[in-house]
Amino acid sequence: ICRMKKRLMSIGLKKERDIVKRYFAILCRWIPILTKYFCGFLSLNLFHRELLKKDIWLITEKYGEARDNGYHFFKYVRTTHPEINAFFVITDDSPDREKVAQYGNIISQDSKEHMLYFLAAKYSISSQIAGAHLYNKMIPEIFRLLSLLTRKDQKCIFLQHGIIKDAMPDKRFFHKERINDLFVTSTRREQEFVQKEYGYPDGYVQELGLCRFDNLHHTDAGDEKLVLVMPTWRSWLKTHTGTDAEKQAFIESEYCRTYVNLLKSERLKSILKSSGYKLIFYPHYGAQRYIEAFMQCNSEHITVASKNNYDVQDLLIRSKVLVTDFSSVYFDFAYMGKPVIYYQFDEEKFFAGHYQRGYFSYRDDGFGKVLDNENEVLDELNTILERGCVMEDKYSQRRKDFFDLIDDKNCERNFNAILALGEKDD
Repeated sequence: ICRMKKRLMSIGLKKERDIVKRYFAILCRWIPILTKYFCGFLSLNLFHRELLKKDIWLITEKYGEARDNGYHFFKYVRTTHPEINAFFVITDDSPDREKVAQYGNIISQDSKEHMLYFLAAKYSISSQIAGAHLYNKMIPEIFRLLSLLTRKDQKCIFLQHGIIKDAMPDKRFFHKERINDLFVTSTRREQEFVQKEYGYPDGYVQELGLCRFDNLHHTDAGDEKLVLVMPTWRSWLKTHTGTDAEKQAFIESEYCRTYVNLLKSERLKSILKSSGYKLIFYPHYGAQRYIEAFMQCNSEHITVASKNNYDVQDLLIRSKVLVTDFSSVYFDFAYMGKPVIYYQFDEEKFFAGHYQRGYFSYRDDGFGKVLDNENEVLDELNTILERGCVMEDKYSQRRKDFFDLIDDKNCERNFNAILALGEKDD
């Protein structure tokens, strides 16, 4: 009993030490950053108060990128409503910077200008949940402190980067803080799920549609014969440190081995050759760090795509068939009325260790067959190619039932909803 008591006390002390270390690490990271925010606050209010009168719309998306809803919304505002003081934040070395710069009003990420414009913005708008903030990462506790420094009537708008279909494991941003004054959704079912799951009051979650959907109506896919394979990530895979051990663990994972085996399949190569199709494999953002693990799969008909050289929406538009697992990009693909194959070789493990199941059932609501082995995937791919890459009637009907809004007015609806937020305060 005494030994057990000592052991329990030891465990308790260890937990306390771990907690202290964790919070010390957080303080070491965030105190310098908060100091910069406070200095920016003083600079704004002492020397740049004119910015507070501009009603700034500060827009951004994933760090260093302009390929998602933030970019398409910024493009819409700059070309349709030039009277709005809209600015886009992006890193200096981004491959997308030139694309954004043609519309003017571009701000360098994490610069002094970014700091001032973020604190002075009337609308902080992003495809990421915490708005157009600095320094890439954000946690709710810090965001609460920043609200004391930003413009008093600043609104935070979450344009989204996909359609939510699963229960998110970390609800700190979504539920406890409710940091978003406007949370954009794309379907009635998604809106109802988000509002109920995360406890938003009426009016905060609105069905407006993803801004990037507008571009799907105005881009010609052409006659290119292309199959896109684009899986999502797994939370139990680690690519943070970049060590040799971490890299080796990734290469040996079921996830990596499954897709390497698929891409190196002689039968897949035969299907592509006989049909005249080419295949592009686009690893998830989390796997791009170890993209060389898949480079062995490059061949005459198969290309492994780097995020630096390929744009996701461009690939979705160009492709005739999508093979994915649980990635929400299948919504974009189905939105265009094109066939999808779900390759869910680790379904139970995914929903046990990555996301919890939400309102969307792949078998009852999905836009293609749900398969768990390579041979079935290749059978279905061959069938779809022989059928001329046309979505089956039952999946086409599911598409019509799921999407309430299929038009090119998504940016317009988002714009009007943001304007309405400001009118409430006037």
